[in-house]
Amino acid sequence: PVRWCEQRQPTPSACVRGLDGASTYEARCTIAALMGSVLVATQQPLPYLPPGTKVPKRATMDEALGMLVNAFVRGSGDLLKSTVTRELRVGVTQAFVTFLTELGLSGVERHMATIFSHLMDLLYQPKAMGGTHVEAVYTRRCIAFILRRIFGRRLGEAAQLQAARIVCQEVMKRLGGKEAGGSDDGDASGAQSQHAIAVAMQELGGLLLGLSTLASTLFTEGNGQFGMLGSAVHVALLHPSRSASLAAAWCMRCAAIAMPFQLTPLVEQCLQQLSSSKASAETIQGYGRG
Repeated sequence: PVRWCEQRQPTPSACVRGLDGASTYEARCTIAALMGSVLVATQQPLPYLPPGTKVPKRATMDEALGMLVNAFVRGSGDLLKSTVTRELRVGVTQAFVTFLTELGLSGVERHMATIFSHLMDLLYQPKAMGGTHVEAVYTRRCIAFILRRIFGRRLGEAAQLQAARIVCQEVMKRLGGKEAGGSDDGDASGAQSQHAIAVAMQELGGLLLGLSTLASTLFTEGNGQFGMLGSAVHVALLHPSRSASLAAAWCMRCAAIAMPFQLTPLVEQCLQQLSSSKASAETIQGYGRG
């Protein structure tokens, strides 16, 4: 571990170059596992060192996640290559999963907000989205895979409930200050945030289905008639992007399945918003989908 801490930059960089040149699935899985394990070693407590030994600097969680995000967005950094291949991004996605799995439940629970924020920031980067809608959807599915494998499958119920809170808070932080149906930082199509909000709503819906009635506290915590959960879904429904709005509608459906006693209040809220709307296209479309 000490050697890995000292070489935390060269070793992951070599792994990224290896992923870029790997020709088989087995090779990419092996290299991704190595990359994840090396980054986990930078987060472990240092063993006893004899007096006078130079203590290596440990990487912070932000730095470790930043290395993975940078590898996903920029690849190996080869100036001769203008694009990052799908195979490399799949390898980095697997390295993400290995890193967070080997970090352990306590480590993931302690850094849940940081992990989720880094993944959402990645979806805000235009270079990570590629030049086409197909590439953007491919990236979105990679991030959704990481979240489902870690938040959805490894965490206990209490940690999943906390993860759902973090998702709601992150959505409100990124969209809560905007007017209903408004643009995202001047982008009329909401392209800058649509992928992050769509992935967040999909993961939130999955968490709600897993938690079932335990998620009912999300309707009472926070501000608004339906708490932090209702507020987050509300702003996502009004997103100008169809993918984000549809993901929010699916999340609302998951909430109704997980907590049937909330079905009537949710439907009544949608009907109320539709009847009181002043012909805002985003409001009508969003609550119509809900």
